[in-house]
Amino acid sequence: MPESTQEFPDISYDSYRNKGNLLGHYTQSTNFYSPISDFCTEDNIPECILYLNQEAASLGFPAVQPDPEGGDGGLDVDVVSLLNSMYALLERHHRVLRALDQLEAERLRSVGDMQRQQLSQGRLKDQLEITKRENARLQEEKGSCS
Repeated sequence: MPESTQEFPDISYDSYRNKGNLLGHYTQSTNFYSPISDFCTEDNIPECILYLNQEAASLGFPAVQPDPEGGDGGLDVDVVSLLNSMYALLERHHRVLRALDQLEAERLRSVGDMQRQQLSQGRLKDQLEITKRENARLQEEKGSCS
């Protein structure tokens, strides 16, 4: 394999989780401004396919290329599988964004509810203090009238 395979080592899902994002490692090591536009070049296509196959497998998607190392050495990419996986990832991303929006709206409602409860609690404490003073004053008047 070419030298660039060191940038995309063969990793399992567990080691991926423990070591962090390999794509982040790749872009940090090469100091690219835009990681997506420079992820794959003519020189590292097999390594990119290997990486994408590993990531797809860790997410439960089919491989982009069944065996990037085997066969005639050509790029037999399964375009239908690739497009279906891309679509599924986009749909998953949209669901996550909707869920985040819903969680943010719920958080804002909770913050508003908490603020109303705190205001209500403050008013009730003030009212309780006024009632205690009024009771103490009435007790004094009752005691002085006896």
